[in-house]
Parts: sequence; C-alpha cells; structure tokens
Amino acid sequence: MIDINDITVRIGPKVLLEHASAHISDGQKVGLVGPNGCGKSTLFRVLKGELETEQGMVFFPRDYNVVFVEQEFLPDELAMPILAFILQKDQERAELLQRLQTASGEELAAIHERLNIQIVDNDRIALLGANGNGKSTLAKVVSGRLPLQAGTMRYSGKLKVGYFAQHQAEELPLEQTSCEFMSSLLPDKTEAQVRAHLARFGLNREKALTMIAKLSGGEKARLLFAAMTYNAPQLLILDEPTNHLDIDGREALIKALNEYGGSVILITHDLHLIELIADDLWLVKNGTCRPYDGDLEDYKKLLLEHDRPSSPKTPVKSVPASAEKDSRAEKKQLQSRLKKLEKELEQLNKEKEDLENQFQNLMSPSEIVRKQKELAVIAQKLEESESLWLELSEKLESIS
Repeated sequence: MIDINDITVRIGPKVLLEHASAHISDGQKVGLVGPNGCGKSTLFRVLKGELETEQGMVFFPRDYNVVFVEQEFLPDELAMPILAFILQKDQERAELLQRLQTASGEELAAIHERLNIQIVDNDRIALLGANGNGKSTLAKVVSGRLPLQAGTMRYSGKLKVGYFAQHQAEELPLEQTSCEFMSSLLPDKTEAQVRAHLARFGLNREKALTMIAKLSGGEKARLLFAAMTYNAPQLLILDEPTNHLDIDGREALIKALNEYGGSVILITHDLHLIELIADDLWLVKNGTCRPYDGDLEDYKKLLLEHDRPSSPKTPVKSVPASAEKDSRAEKKQLQSRLKKLEKELEQLNKEKEDLENQFQNLMSPSEIVRKQKELAVIAQKLEESESLWLELSEKLESIS
C-alpha cells in the first residue's frame, strides 16, 4: 500500500498541492484526473522522490519496487538510437548493440520504400497502422523535418505547414519561456501581441513568462498549437495531439479542427477523434502507405483479428437444409442481440463521458468519491458489455 499523508507542495509562490492525503491499497488501480497544470505531474515527482514536500510525508512499504513512465523524453535521450536507449544499462547485451552499430546501411531496411502519395486541398487524412510502421516518420517527411533518401516531394508554391510533434521536446526550446519562444517566431510583434496570441491557447501571463521546461505536458501541447498556427498554415500535421490534453482541451481541439479550412494529416490512437475529424483513412504498413479500403469499423475488426490467436482450419462439411435454416435463425438472433448491445454501449459511453466532464467542476471530497464509484460501476458494465460484444461477434462470424 501507499500512504500520502497531509502533503503540501509549493513551487515558487504557487501552491500546487495543499494538505493532500490519499491511501492506495495493494492491487488498486487509480487514475488521476484534473485540468492541465493543477499538479498531477507534481504529485508523481513527489512519489518519485524528485520533489520535497513543504509538510506531510509519503510512505512506501520497504519491499516495494516502483517503476515510472515519464511523460516525455529528455532532449539528450531523443538524440540516442532506440537500442542504445533501451540497452544502455544492460551489460549482457552490449555486444549485440555494438554489432548493430557497425552494420552497413545496406543491411538495415528502409522504413518507407517506393512511396507515392498525393495530398490536395481540404483533405482530412488519418494515418492508420501499428506502432513502428512509420506513421511518425512519414509525418516528419511531409513536414520537412526529415530529408528524403530517394525520390522527390513537391509542395504548392505558397504552402505553409504546421507540425505538432508527438515528442514535445523535439520542437520546443525548454530553456526559454513561452513568450521568448513565440517572440522568435513573431519578431515583428510586440510582447503584448505575443502574449495575446498565447492567451488564445489558454496560456495566461504567468504561463507566458514561465520557462517551457516547467510547464505541464498539457501546457506544452497548447504552446505547440500556438506555434504551429501563428502563420495560418494551409496544412496541419498532428502526431498524437491529445496525449497531454485534458477534456476541455480535447473538445476545443476537435472544434477548432472542424472549423479549420485547410488540410489535415492526423496520427492518433483515439479512434473517436478519427471519426470526428478524418474523411479519408490511409494505412501505413509493410514500408508503404495506401488508402485503406474500408471504414473505421473494418479497421477495428482488423485489429481484433490481428490480436486474436489463430486456430487450425478444419475441413468444410456439407450442411443439411434443416441445419442451414437453424443457422439462419441463429444468425438473425445474434444480429439482433448485437444491435441492442451496440445501443447499450453507446449509452454507457455517453454516461461515462458525462461523468468524466463533471470532474472539471468544483466538488466536495465526498461528492468526488461518489462520482468515482459511479464511474467505476459504468466502467465495469462497459467492460462486460464489450466482452459480450466480442463473444457474439466471433460467434456470428463463425456461422456466416
């Protein structure tokens, strides 16, 4: 178990956590919710021992092993090869790393080969594909961040591209303030005009004068949006734009993109965001990128089939007429149950979203606990309904 007892954390004049207490039992899974900048990452820094509390204490059992996944990479880590980053402390595999570092270029496969694509005005494209297939690489090539190894890429004469990087440290000078960074992009604007531009993205005067390294993940995301749109680009390339956004920020992004008049290339694991924004789906796979011949529901099924263990094929046997009639009746019944279940899932997801939105409002501790319990009940129902949906879908597929 973990005990957080009456802790107060202050950074400069700002109090981020005040008399905060919590008890986390063994096996309990806890999610932290709250707007950007309210102190979620600060609490993690306290748990990691990186930040001292002004008062109170945090207790871990002596035999606990704790693993943290950072919100983003440090700049020097971004420059490291992936294998070097993973294996840097693994002495047993050092020889493997050395052999890979000395391999010739011909021995290493290119990420994208013989790729031919065209993007025209007002295209709304979502890039689909498994991690590591090259979606972010393609985004960097189109945005001009990564040079071509072969072939040509032509832009319209006056095309301006706005690029949102998945790893924020790639695009942001962490040692500058938000205002200094934006002033370098807008040299002809006064400081007041620069701060006004930042304010449109939810970064007030205090945040504008804060060093970027000290901003929360969500605040850095807002700064990236401010930086990528300052010159009214005709093409926006967004690589996992909602990773650090709170609910309000996510809804604001959806609204802004739907009102935007240019083209959009979107990379995201948020299928709901794809449904709301994208008109075209492109699949990045096996070193190439092609329009996906199907809709998002087909892609979901493709993902499910990929994750499902393969079973040995059995010979097809002839089916008597009576059995075929029973099969049609069973199929019709399953389709009816699935349709009803999909409506239930839609309603549960709506209730879940409504509850999550309520956490943005001020509530008493007892009300927060009550809402968390309601959310847990809905989450359990969702899990059960989704499992049943998969089971019925597989059964329907087996008799189709």
